[in-house]
Amino acid sequence: MGMVCAIIWSVWQRRNVRLFENKKLDYEHVMAKAWSMIALQNWVPPSVQYVKANFAALVIDNLGTGMGVVFRNSSGVTLASGTNLLDEEIYDLKIGAALCFKWAAEQSGELGFSNVIFETDCKILHTHWNLICEGQGMSEISYLDSVLEDVKVMIKGTGSSFSLVRSTANKVAQRLAEAAFGYGEKIWMDVVPEEASLNLRSDMAAIADQ
Repeated sequence: MGMVCAIIWSVWQRRNVRLFENKKLDYEHVMAKAWSMIALQNWVPPSVQYVKANFAALVIDNLGTGMGVVFRNSSGVTLASGTNLLDEEIYDLKIGAALCFKWAAEQSGELGFSNVIFETDCKILHTHWNLICEGQGMSEISYLDSVLEDVKVMIKGTGSSFSLVRSTANKVAQRLAEAAFGYGEKIWMDVVPEEASLNLRSDMAAIADQ
Protein backbone atom coordinates (compact mmCIF):
# COMPACT_ATOMS: atom_id res chain seq x y z
CA MET A 1 0.00 0.00 0.00
CA GLY A 2 2.88 2.35 0.84
CA MET A 3 4.40 1.87 -2.61
CA VAL A 4 1.07 2.61 -4.31
CA CYS A 5 0.73 5.87 -2.36
CA ALA A 6 4.32 6.81 -3.16
CA ILE A 7 3.79 6.24 -6.88
CA ILE A 8 0.55 8.24 -6.88
CA TRP A 9 2.30 11.13 -5.12
CA SER A 10 5.26 10.97 -7.54
CA VAL A 11 2.99 10.95 -10.60
CA TRP A 12 1.11 13.92 -9.16
CA GLN A 13 4.42 15.72 -8.62
CA ARG A 14 5.44 14.88 -12.21
CA ARG A 15 2.22 16.49 -13.45
CA ASN A 16 2.86 19.63 -11.40
CA VAL A 17 6.44 19.94 -12.61
CA ARG A 18 5.26 19.67 -16.20
CA LEU A 19 2.38 22.10 -15.64
CA PHE A 20 4.14 24.80 -13.63
CA GLU A 21 7.79 24.42 -14.67
CA ASN A 22 7.28 23.11 -18.21
CA LYS A 23 9.62 20.20 -17.51
CA LYS A 24 8.93 16.58 -18.36
CA LEU A 25 10.19 14.00 -15.86
CA ASP A 26 10.82 10.55 -17.34
CA TYR A 27 9.53 7.26 -15.95
CA GLU A 28 12.84 6.39 -14.29
CA HIS A 29 12.83 9.67 -12.35
CA VAL A 30 9.25 9.12 -11.15
CA MET A 31 9.93 5.55 -10.00
CA ALA A 32 13.20 6.48 -8.31
CA LYS A 33 11.39 9.19 -6.36
CA ALA A 34 8.65 6.76 -5.33
CA TRP A 35 11.13 4.16 -4.13
CA SER A 36 13.19 6.74 -2.25
CA MET A 37 10.10 7.67 -0.24
CA ILE A 38 9.61 4.17 1.17
CA ALA A 39 13.13 2.72 1.13
CA LEU A 40 14.40 1.45 4.46
CA GLN A 41 16.50 3.95 6.39
CA ASN A 42 18.16 1.42 8.71
CA TRP A 43 19.41 -2.08 8.03
CA VAL A 44 16.75 -4.68 8.84
CA PRO A 45 17.42 -8.44 9.12
CA PRO A 46 15.69 -10.74 6.63
CA SER A 47 13.13 -13.39 7.54
CA VAL A 48 14.50 -16.69 8.86
CA GLN A 49 14.51 -18.45 5.49
CA TYR A 50 16.42 -15.67 3.73
CA VAL A 51 19.95 -14.30 3.51
CA LYS A 52 20.40 -10.58 2.94
CA ALA A 53 23.19 -9.39 0.65
CA ASN A 54 24.01 -5.70 0.76
CA PHE A 55 26.32 -4.53 -1.99
CA ALA A 56 27.87 -1.24 -3.10
CA ALA A 57 30.27 0.05 -5.73
CA LEU A 58 32.66 2.99 -5.60
CA VAL A 59 34.17 4.50 -8.75
CA ILE A 60 37.34 6.57 -8.34
CA ASP A 61 38.93 8.29 -11.33
CA ASN A 62 42.36 6.93 -12.30
CA LEU A 63 42.06 4.07 -9.78
CA GLY A 64 39.16 1.84 -10.76
CA THR A 65 35.90 0.46 -9.44
CA GLY A 66 35.75 -0.95 -5.92
CA MET A 67 33.02 -3.37 -4.88
CA GLY A 68 31.79 -4.63 -1.54
CA VAL A 69 29.21 -7.17 -0.39
CA VAL A 70 28.12 -8.55 2.97
CA PHE A 71 25.84 -11.55 3.55
CA ARG A 72 23.89 -11.68 6.82
CA ASN A 73 21.21 -13.93 8.29
CA SER A 74 17.97 -13.23 10.16
CA SER A 75 19.88 -12.55 13.39
CA GLY A 76 22.13 -10.01 11.71
CA VAL A 77 25.09 -12.38 11.98
CA THR A 78 27.66 -12.08 9.19
CA LEU A 79 27.88 -15.20 7.05
CA ALA A 80 30.45 -13.82 4.62
CA SER A 81 31.76 -10.56 3.23
CA GLY A 82 33.92 -9.65 0.30
CA THR A 83 35.69 -7.02 -1.75
CA ASN A 84 36.57 -6.86 -5.42
CA LEU A 85 38.51 -4.33 -7.47
CA LEU A 86 38.32 -3.66 -11.19
CA ASP A 87 41.75 -2.04 -11.30
CA GLU A 88 41.93 1.01 -13.59
CA GLU A 89 38.49 0.17 -15.00
CA ILE A 90 36.38 3.32 -14.69
CA TYR A 91 32.63 3.06 -15.22
CA ASP A 92 29.57 5.22 -14.96
CA LEU A 93 28.22 4.72 -11.43
CA LYS A 94 25.17 2.73 -12.52
CA ILE A 95 27.37 0.43 -14.61
CA GLY A 96 29.70 -0.04 -11.66
CA ALA A 97 26.73 -0.83 -9.43
CA ALA A 98 25.36 -3.30 -12.00
CA LEU A 99 28.70 -5.09 -12.25
CA CYS A 100 28.81 -5.21 -8.45
CA PHE A 101 25.30 -6.73 -8.42
CA LYS A 102 26.46 -9.41 -10.87
CA TRP A 103 29.56 -10.11 -8.79
CA ALA A 104 27.47 -10.34 -5.59
CA ALA A 105 25.12 -12.80 -7.31
CA GLU A 106 28.12 -14.87 -8.41
CA GLN A 107 29.45 -14.93 -4.85
CA SER A 108 26.08 -15.96 -3.42
CA GLY A 109 26.04 -18.93 -5.79
CA GLU A 110 29.60 -19.95 -4.93
CA LEU A 111 28.80 -19.71 -1.22
CA GLY A 112 25.68 -21.84 -1.66
CA PHE A 113 23.17 -19.18 -0.63
CA SER A 114 19.64 -19.23 -2.03
CA ASN A 115 16.63 -17.08 -1.14
CA VAL A 116 18.88 -14.04 -1.16
CA ILE A 117 17.54 -10.51 -0.75
CA PHE A 118 19.98 -8.27 -2.59
CA GLU A 119 19.97 -4.65 -1.42
CA THR A 120 21.41 -1.50 -2.97
CA ASP A 121 21.19 2.22 -2.32
CA CYS A 122 21.67 3.00 -6.04
CA LYS A 123 18.23 4.25 -7.12
CA ILE A 124 19.12 4.42 -10.81
CA LEU A 125 20.20 0.77 -10.83
CA HIS A 126 17.09 -0.40 -9.00
CA THR A 127 14.78 1.56 -11.27
CA HIS A 128 16.46 0.19 -14.38
CA TRP A 129 16.23 -3.34 -12.96
CA ASN A 130 12.48 -2.92 -12.66
CA LEU A 131 12.31 -1.77 -16.27
CA ILE A 132 14.30 -4.81 -17.39
CA CYS A 133 12.05 -7.15 -15.41
CA GLU A 134 9.04 -5.57 -17.11
CA GLY A 135 10.62 -5.93 -20.54
CA GLN A 136 11.09 -2.18 -20.91
CA GLY A 137 14.85 -1.92 -21.32
CA MET A 138 16.57 0.15 -24.00
CA SER A 139 15.25 -0.25 -27.56
CA GLU A 140 18.80 -1.25 -28.46
CA ILE A 141 20.44 -3.54 -25.91
CA SER A 142 22.88 -1.48 -23.85
CA TYR A 143 25.79 -2.76 -21.77
CA LEU A 144 23.74 -2.04 -18.64
CA ASP A 145 20.84 -4.08 -20.01
CA SER A 146 23.22 -6.91 -20.86
CA VAL A 147 24.69 -7.04 -17.35
CA LEU A 148 21.28 -6.99 -15.69
CA GLU A 149 19.94 -9.66 -18.05
CA ASP A 150 22.87 -11.83 -16.94
CA VAL A 151 21.89 -11.29 -13.30
CA LYS A 152 18.27 -12.20 -14.07
CA VAL A 153 19.42 -15.53 -15.47
CA MET A 154 21.75 -16.13 -12.52
CA ILE A 155 19.11 -15.65 -9.82
CA LYS A 156 16.17 -17.15 -11.71
CA GLY A 157 14.55 -19.91 -9.69
CA THR A 158 16.60 -19.20 -6.56
CA GLY A 159 13.91 -17.37 -4.61
CA SER A 160 16.06 -14.24 -4.65
CA SER A 161 14.89 -10.63 -4.96
CA PHE A 162 16.30 -7.11 -5.29
CA SER A 163 15.38 -4.16 -3.06
CA LEU A 164 16.28 -0.51 -2.66
CA VAL A 165 17.35 0.95 0.69
CA ARG A 166 18.59 4.33 1.86
CA SER A 167 22.31 4.97 1.97
CA THR A 168 22.13 4.78 5.77
CA ALA A 169 21.02 1.14 5.53
CA ASN A 170 23.94 0.16 3.31
CA LYS A 171 26.95 1.46 5.24
CA VAL A 172 28.73 -1.86 5.70
CA ALA A 173 28.75 -2.52 1.96
CA GLN A 174 29.92 1.04 1.31
CA ARG A 175 32.89 0.61 3.67
CA LEU A 176 33.76 -2.66 1.95
CA ALA A 177 33.71 -0.95 -1.45
CA GLU A 178 36.16 1.63 -0.11
CA ALA A 179 38.35 -1.11 1.38
CA ALA A 180 38.45 -2.90 -1.98
CA PHE A 181 41.11 -0.46 -3.18
CA GLY A 182 43.43 -1.93 -0.55
CA TYR A 183 42.35 -5.57 -0.47
CA GLY A 184 41.52 -6.25 -4.10
CA GLU A 185 39.54 -9.47 -4.51
CA LYS A 186 39.03 -11.15 -1.15
CA ILE A 187 36.35 -13.10 0.75
CA TRP A 188 36.00 -13.32 4.53
CA MET A 189 33.90 -16.05 6.16
CA ASP A 190 31.78 -15.15 9.21
CA VAL A 191 33.35 -11.69 9.62
CA VAL A 192 33.90 -8.35 7.95
CA PRO A 193 37.31 -6.65 7.79
CA GLU A 194 38.17 -4.03 10.38
CA GLU A 195 37.28 -1.18 8.02
CA ALA A 196 33.60 -2.19 8.11
CA SER A 197 33.38 -3.44 11.69
CA LEU A 198 32.18 -0.16 13.21
CA ASN A 199 29.25 0.06 10.81
CA LEU A 200 28.43 -3.60 11.41
CA ARG A 201 28.30 -3.01 15.17
CA SER A 202 26.07 0.02 14.56
CA ASP A 203 23.63 -2.14 12.59
CA MET A 204 23.62 -4.77 15.34
CA ALA A 205 22.97 -2.11 17.99
CA ALA A 206 20.03 -0.77 15.97
CA ILE A 207 18.57 -4.28 15.77
CA ALA A 208 18.90 -4.71 19.53
CA ASP A 209 17.03 -1.44 20.10
CA GLN A 210 14.04 -2.54 18.02
